[in-house]
Amino acid sequence: MQSLIRSLGPALLALGLAVPAPRAHAQQALTEFVDGAHTHAFDLREAIEVREQARSQVDESRARLLPSFTASAGYTHFEYAITPQFPTSGGGFTTATIQPLDQVQGNFALNVPIVDVGAWLTFFSSESTADAATERAEASRIDVEVAVVQAYYQLVAARAVVAQAEAAVATADENLAVATSRGTAGIASELDVERARTDAERARQTAAEASLNEALAARTLTVLTGIAPSDAQASLADDLHPEAALAEFTGHLDAHPSVRAAARDLEAARRLHDAAWANLFPTLSGSASERITNASGFGQPSLWQVGLTLTWTLDFGRAAQVSTREHGDRIAEIREARVETQAETAVYEAWHRVRSLLARASAARAAEASSERAATVASARFSAGTGSALESSQAQRDLLLAQVQRIQADADLAVARLVLRLRAGLDLDGAP
Repeated sequence: MQSLIRSLGPALLALGLAVPAPRAHAQQALTEFVDGAHTHAFDLREAIEVREQARSQVDESRARLLPSFTASAGYTHFEYAITPQFPTSGGGFTTATIQPLDQVQGNFALNVPIVDVGAWLTFFSSESTADAATERAEASRIDVEVAVVQAYYQLVAARAVVAQAEAAVATADENLAVATSRGTAGIASELDVERARTDAERARQTAAEASLNEALAARTLTVLTGIAPSDAQASLADDLHPEAALAEFTGHLDAHPSVRAAARDLEAARRLHDAAWANLFPTLSGSASERITNASGFGQPSLWQVGLTLTWTLDFGRAAQVSTREHGDRIAEIREARVETQAETAVYEAWHRVRSLLARASAARAAEASSERAATVASARFSAGTGSALESSQAQRDLLLAQVQRIQADADLAVARLVLRLRAGLDLDGAP
């Protein structure tokens, strides 16, 4: 906001007559843009897809704990069949099909994990990771809403300055016409005429720059929300009421999405640590299979079997994994503490920013009122011939600067109030 004042300052200071206070032009209601951002903002859409991906990974982990079924079939054509005959005790012969000309075989297997503590703990860790992704998507929503609030009031302020600049152009043109007329009549110097012409051109430059700022602010809001802002009146007025005590905003930070996400990440890291230890334990699984073939030889064409398998694997990699997970545990603890501190600091800064901007907005309004009175007195003195043109020009210059500063102070205060609520994890109650 201060950069906007600095960029417009030189042109505003060149104006010579009072400009009526402009109406602050805005756009649709802020809540409409916030709702649009919920489905359009790129960062939020990406966070939602990351959340859905994490949930799918939970399903993958769960699948490893469930029984699996495998079926396979094969067909083979041989050049020769092998079907030897063997005499029987009754004096006859029996034929054994060792290799038929066309062999068909089917295999069916069912595997059931019975005891695998490490796999279960890994599954629980993936659930915590998915919960963290859900909370992180909610935190991304808050960041998007903050960006929308800032873009919205940036456009409100930019349009107010545009109106101010357009009025300044009209006033500067009037000043030039008056100066030119007086110069022709010989009651104004050539310097006064050229100064008025310079003021008019600078006013046009100011209007052009203000229009650029408006266009860029509108584009930013459209990109964030997918909604093109329309022209409608909006007010930057604020009753300058103080916010509630800081403790009212910091008392619920444990429920803030970013804090909850960090807690879920820590939970996931601890479960992975436990899973690394559990991988040192044996695993037990059951299996059942059946083989069907037309080349059974001396056996049965259909044969099934069931069994249990106890597997115990010990290697250096599993011991190293325990150490790796332990460090991951500590990293997650540090990150959780950092996120908690950052969330509290963000609310602390936002609350004190509101308090500072309340004083700034109050001072800006007082300065604007004082400048208006000074401009009125200077204009009256100039009209009565008891004051100079330079004195009147100086008064109007101060008035215009005070008006722009008041617009910016009101816009900054409106943003700060809403950002405070969002950073504290609260809703945008009372938003326009």
